Amino acid sequence: MKTNIVTILAATALAAALLSCAGQGAPGGGPEDKEPPVLSASAPVAGQTNIDPRTRVTFTFSEWITTAGASGAVAVYPPLQGGFSVKAAKNRITVIPKEPLKDSTTYHFVVGTSLKDLRNNSIPAPVNVVFSTGAELDSGRFEGAVVPLGPLVTIPRVALYPDYGDGWKDSLYFTPPRYAAYTDSAGAYSFSNLKEGRYRVVAFTDQFRIGRMRVGDPAFTSLERAITVTKAKQTVRLYPADTDTAAVKRVIDGARPDTVPPKLKSHFPLAQSSHLPEIRLVWTKPVRVNLSMVMAVEVRETEKKRGAARGKAGKGEDAAVDTAEARAAAVDTVDIDSVTADSTGINTAETVSADSVAFFVAGSGGYSDTAYLAPSRRLLPSKTYRFEIPVQAVKDSSGISAADSIAFTVKTVHADSICYRLQGGADCLEPSGKRKWVYRPLVTARGGEKETFTVSDKSGTFTFDSIPASKGTLMWFIDDNGDNRLTTGKLSPWRAPERFFAAPDTVEAKARWEIEGLQIRACE
Repeated sequence: MKTNIVTILAATALAAALLSCAGQGAPGGGPEDKEPPVLSASAPVAGQTNIDPRTRVTFTFSEWITTAGASGAVAVYPPLQGGFSVKAAKNRITVIPKEPLKDSTTYHFVVGTSLKDLRNNSIPAPVNVVFSTGAELDSGRFEGAVVPLGPLVTIPRVALYPDYGDGWKDSLYFTPPRYAAYTDSAGAYSFSNLKEGRYRVVAFTDQFRIGRMRVGDPAFTSLERAITVTKAKQTVRLYPADTDTAAVKRVIDGARPDTVPPKLKSHFPLAQSSHLPEIRLVWTKPVRVNLSMVMAVEVRETEKKRGAARGKAGKGEDAAVDTAEARAAAVDTVDIDSVTADSTGINTAETVSADSVAFFVAGSGGYSDTAYLAPSRRLLPSKTYRFEIPVQAVKDSSGISAADSIAFTVKTVHADSICYRLQGGADCLEPSGKRKWVYRPLVTARGGEKETFTVSDKSGTFTFDSIPASKGTLMWFIDDNGDNRLTTGKLSPWRAPERFFAAPDTVEAKARWEIEGLQIRACE
């Protein structure tokens, strides 16, 4: 009887142990496991050739993995036309192509960092197993880095698309790429075992982990429209690019002709500005502005009109009625200038009086969703200037005029809040007529965004006059198109980005100071 009881208890304990091992939940007890799973074996082995096109690819890891999200962690390049399925169990993932692999083709089977063990530890880096169904592996390669304007918030994915020359369609950017790889946290990436040929290179933030770019995703592109991948080592840097959402949607969706009138979406600065402001106008769509209709006026209050306004306001019940009219009467607008463009598209300014401040409109006379206004010399401190643009001055490419006339004001800061001069340079830079220096204050003006200041390079040096007293960042860029601002790339229609470099340290522009001889660690 005792023997039977012992036997039953032992069997119960054994069954409980087996049941506890059957599930894939996080094990309990013992020290906390912080070690991530690592690849211990694969079949085929990386680098193998003459693999059977009907093969299944397995990844074996150092510990059990969670099945949740395992399918989404796997990618195959070049993409499999029939797709594939994924089975995950214990410490193994099996990738099953739904159709035979192509003959004489090099394949990249990749497991991404979204794969985790039972303790929620992600694999430290993507696992890439490369093999060929032919006699040899492809040998194309290149490397490089994504160069962002600010810190990388999301790690970008670099994608390659075969370049079809005249047969290329911009909608192909939004299809699964031929090859893809994630960058590291510093933006560096590398490719190997690629099929040699011409490719378009784009980096994008794959926020939803779908393996391809979506319309509106932040993107980066190369300085050349397409690159040639060979066995030779080469470095390709990728700079910010605009996906031009509206244009791409028209390409992809075949949208009907746009009949919506353009509007001014925003202008900067919104609040106080320096004595040499650059006013940026952002429209809801690309437009062309008739510069001869742009007007700048100075808003002044005179003692004479203030007195008249106070007398007109009166007392009692009439005071509330007359107050608005009285305030309007107290404002005296002084015509500063009218801005015109000559027949060549070069923007000029027509001065209307000896005491006026001539404004010019920066940029070309073509269609753009952004325009810039800038003065030819310093504005007076603590003054308010109003810009006026009538509806007929703004038209889109279909000839549709703006929905409303535009009027906005900009006020200059007090002289005591200005750094009179900030001068310096970098010894290692060679003189360049295309190099431009940019100073960007760290603090945003109340109600506006960061105002930036741009000056031309003088033998590797810069000089900023009358900029807001603040700490800020310095950068330089190569102004290839001569528009005096950093131009990002564009995917549709394609436009090359401009090279830039940001100084690693901040600088301080002190109020009422003239700072000279500032040395910047910036080399090309």
